[in-house]
Amino acid sequence: MNIVLNRIDEWLIHGQVLASWAKKLKAQQILVVDEQLVDDQFAETVLTMAIPEGMGMKILDTVQASEYLREHADGTPPNTILLVKRPETLWKLRELGYHPGQINIGGMAAGPSRKYLSRNLYASEKEIEMLKSFQEEGIPVYAQIVFGDSKKDFGELF
Repeated sequence: MNIVLNRIDEWLIHGQVLASWAKKLKAQQILVVDEQLVDDQFAETVLTMAIPEGMGMKILDTVQASEYLREHADGTPPNTILLVKRPETLWKLRELGYHPGQINIGGMAAGPSRKYLSRNLYASEKEIEMLKSFQEEGIPVYAQIVFGDSKKDFGELF
């Protein structure tokens, strides 16, 4: 499997992911990593209906995803977009041995403990610290909603 994008996006699979990222990156599969959705048959049905025919999708929790990523880490097709809702999920995957080459932030909604950083991007202090830690490890972290937008380095947003 070839991970072509590691994306944090609270809305997961939607038009920007499919029309922009999946098309431009020639993604053949979407891997959603989420603790709550893994056992939610309704959510799986809705997400499956959103993807184009012929594109694969898996919904796994962090432990399942880390095993899957380890077992399929050969860099060959299918080209895969890894989607998570929150930075914590990527953090857990990292603790379980997954090392993302870069992290794209597409959308993190406003919330009581979150502050505005950029268009469609709000983060709590804890989330900011996690994302800073990824950068300190040499992992590029950037905000880019759609493929055609310019990348904004996360360090420049706060």
